[in-house]
Amino acid sequence: MSIKTSVFHQGFTLLGRASAIFAVLLLILYSTSFWFGWYVDDLFFLILTFILITTYCLLRALESRISCKLFSPLFKGKPPVVYTYWLGLEDSAITYGIYRLLWQAIDEVSLSHFGNLVFKSRALSGPAIIDKTKDVNPPIVVLKVPFAVIDLKTQKEFISQLKEKCPGVKLNRRLEVIANKPILRSTNYIHTLTLAAFLLILADVAYSTLTYVELLKHYYLSHKASMEGSHAEAKLQFDTAEYMRTHPLKFSLVTPKLLNTRSAAAGIQESRSKALWGLGEKIEALLAQSQAVKYAPNSFKINLRQARLYAALGKLDEAKKIVEVFTEKHKHALLPRMYIASLLTKLKQPEKAEASLKDYVSFVEDDYFSATPVWPPVGEDAIQELFYQEDLEFLFGKKESSK
Repeated sequence: MSIKTSVFHQGFTLLGRASAIFAVLLLILYSTSFWFGWYVDDLFFLILTFILITTYCLLRALESRISCKLFSPLFKGKPPVVYTYWLGLEDSAITYGIYRLLWQAIDEVSLSHFGNLVFKSRALSGPAIIDKTKDVNPPIVVLKVPFAVIDLKTQKEFISQLKEKCPGVKLNRRLEVIANKPILRSTNYIHTLTLAAFLLILADVAYSTLTYVELLKHYYLSHKASMEGSHAEAKLQFDTAEYMRTHPLKFSLVTPKLLNTRSAAAGIQESRSKALWGLGEKIEALLAQSQAVKYAPNSFKINLRQARLYAALGKLDEAKKIVEVFTEKHKHALLPRMYIASLLTKLKQPEKAEASLKDYVSFVEDDYFSATPVWPPVGEDAIQELFYQEDLEFLFGKKESSK
């Protein structure tokens, strides 16, 4: 006979593992483009169903006897996960996966602070040795199993059977309390409501993140189409993205919050700015980039793109002010200093540009780098910078076409 886990445990485990698998799927969508021909937010129910079925099959496979044998070098025959089955009860033993423990070998059973049922045996350690009221030869732990995965009724029945099979077994106080604890029907209602709430939250989060990725996709396709000279396609993709951004699902609680979190909103506004710039809406693109800066004030990439947009509009002084303010926050950074030198050169002030770089070198030599020689020899300080293609094009000009 096998003891099954509670419906609450099965549901909670399924939804929890499904969340992890959905996170992997989200990373795949975010880093690939094979799915661009589909509307993933419209396929939400299909995707969620697929993830739940996949998770269920994976959990059932992991608790099977085959998995217990496969992972026996790590888990000693115990199941990697406990999902639908807890323990097997035989006339002479209990089984946990393919691990067997004889009833007659069980001398003590206790419920730990972490909710594990701990089986102990004196078959290897021998009888108790009392020294000043303390047992200096305690029984050895032979098995630990999670106890909360079964409901209270099943817990009480197992304790009763344990006493029947092992008349001399010693139980700790926590197990005795559970054995005498009344069963409340309201507990089942609470568990059901908790599962339903968790399912709704998972569904809402899944829909919201799919909407976020779909939104970024349309802004990207708009920007791409404009670069390829397809203005109509670019406008169509941009309008689709704008409608999604301004008309979130009314009964979704997560979507508005997700789209307005700092990191997500900054990415959306920057993608929106690129699409607007490609459509020729340069002032609107600058405003969108300014919104991105408000959401991510410490981002090199976003702040420097705002400066590049001002420079592209001929507002070199404004661009220079933005970079100077950002430089004050990141005094050791080289890239903003190079932007200032480039802007000063474009403002026909080459002497100031050269002086700015010399001041930077002098500053980091005094304030950042250690005096030479340095020990250990490989421990010299270093300044590492991240350059995007747009940074190099702004600083050194675009690469000439080979055609």
